[in-house]
Amino acid sequence: MDFSILKSNIIPRLKKVYARVELVNTRLEILVCMGKLLEFLDKWSVMDDVLPFLSEIRSREPRIIVAVLAIYQISFSHKKLGVSRDCLASKCIPHLLQLSMDLNLTPLQYAAFADLLREMFASIETEQRAKLIELHSLGEDTA
Repeated sequence: MDFSILKSNIIPRLKKVYARVELVNTRLEILVCMGKLLEFLDKWSVMDDVLPFLSEIRSREPRIIVAVLAIYQISFSHKKLGVSRDCLASKCIPHLLQLSMDLNLTPLQYAAFADLLREMFASIETEQRAKLIELHSLGEDTA
């Protein structure tokens, strides 16, 4: 699949169709399609195009919310995509927390949100601690 066509044509069209259509099943299929296309995008396209789109979704339909969760899960866990800790802290986690508070979710669906949020927090903690240790040790070397 050609990256430039995917980034400049297909993803924008999926977003436009999602905005125009009201049918839950169609919206769900668009999100599933977007999730399947993630592996063909690069990290920056996902963080600049896909994740901001997810935060614009206002549906309270549990199937849509879970599809959004699945896209976040793929974006976070896919080795090539690996969302940055800054993006996790400032965009992904706040949005996922907000979505997880929906009272239409089942306990199992809520648990999936909680699990992903814990994984994201653990990743941020590990990366941030390593960065601070590195910076602190550099400061001691120069002192």
